[in-house]
Formats: sequence, C-alpha cells, structure tokens
Amino acid sequence: MESLRIGVRVPDVTEALQFYCGLGFDEVAAVPGPDGRSLLAILHWRGAHLIVEALEGIPFEDSDRERQTQVGPRGLGMTIGMAVDDLDAVYAYCQSAKCAITSEPSDEPYGDRVFECHDPYGYVWEFSMVITEQEPTEATAATSRAWFNEDS
Repeated sequence: MESLRIGVRVPDVTEALQFYCGLGFDEVAAVPGPDGRSLLAILHWRGAHLIVEALEGIPFEDSDRERQTQVGPRGLGMTIGMAVDDLDAVYAYCQSAKCAITSEPSDEPYGDRVFECHDPYGYVWEFSMVITEQEPTEATAATSRAWFNEDS
C-alpha cells in the first residue's frame, strides 16, 4: 500500500497526539520510553501517516543536524497541506488550540477555500476545502492570472 509519511518533532508527544487527533488523525501505534512517556506515535489519516517524535529521548545520532533540529525553528520552509471536508470546523478548532493563524480563510482561484496557521509546535499547515471542481490546467492558469494580474 502506498502512503505518504511525514515526520514532525515535538517537545511532548502525548500533548501533540491530542492536538493532531483533534484534526482528524487516528492513533495507530506509540513507542514508550523507559519512563513510560510516549517518544514516538504513528497517526493515520486518509492514506497518510504522521509520525510524531519527541525532540529528546529518542536515540538519534548526535550530529549538527540533530542539534539544529532540537533548537528549531520547526519545519522551516515546509508546509503540510491537508484537504478537509469542513474548513470552518477546522478553522474553529485551530483557533481554540491557540494556533497562530497566518492567513484567514479565503477563496482561491484554483477552486479551494484555504487558510494557513502555525500549529502549537511551530509547523505550518495549509488547510483547504474544494468549493469548485476545476481541471488542473484550468486551475493553474486561473492561479497564474490571479497571482500575476494577467488578463485572460
């Protein structure tokens, strides 16, 4: 079975599980550390897996990259996109979870309604909901025209 897997590092896996499950992910498995605290959890949503790993406690190799990962910022340059069935409900959930909303819900030229936020762990999420089905070539052309103020 093909699946997209995205890994995120967080200070508290148990706390992060509550947040991500609130977005619609289901917990599949967890790996406890010697003290019983979850160090890694695997979540599932529509064929994709979110691997939630503790910033500390997993025996990663001590490297420059690992030290930079622990300091942050989390996911710099990466956005996680998630198509949802009810954008208003996800927006309300993210607001209640104290996510930093970076763009309010808006209708995009490619046919989706979209908003972006930083989750409580610093990762950027773009949530979208299809409002108008468009053929991909038409959607990209409409986006280009809107972004660069081109005439049709």
